[in-house]
Amino acid sequence: MKVIISGYQNKISMCAVQNQSVDYHLKFWANVAKQQVKNKWLCVVAPFNMPSKEQLTQIGVDIDRLLMIHQKSSEALQTAKKAAAAGKCSCVVAWVNQLPKQHELLSDSHQCSLVVIKDDQAIAANKRLTQSGAA
Repeated sequence: MKVIISGYQNKISMCAVQNQSVDYHLKFWANVAKQQVKNKWLCVVAPFNMPSKEQLTQIGVDIDRLLMIHQKSSEALQTAKKAAAAGKCSCVVAWVNQLPKQHELLSDSHQCSLVVIKDDQAIAANKRLTQSGAA
């Protein structure tokens, strides 16, 4: 299951999704693309199962204004909040291990949409990578 929480200007939205289809992922990214603003970044933190560059371009994501930060999903929320607070992004999307409390999403995301995703498949894949690296 995937849980998606987004915050923007003191409004919180949340949904739980079982749909893991390609169509669903493309619709999600098409909605994210609509939030891109000229001269602002779309920041993606600890990405999991991203569409290809070509697919993102086709659905409207400005690849030239896409910033990807690869790191552990356990640190993704703090990085996402910093990116939102910096004022350079129109939208920040982050994959996390733990869902934040609602007030954590609103504190610094004044003019930036902050989307936080907890994806059980991503967490399981992250655990497998961590365990195989320790072996």
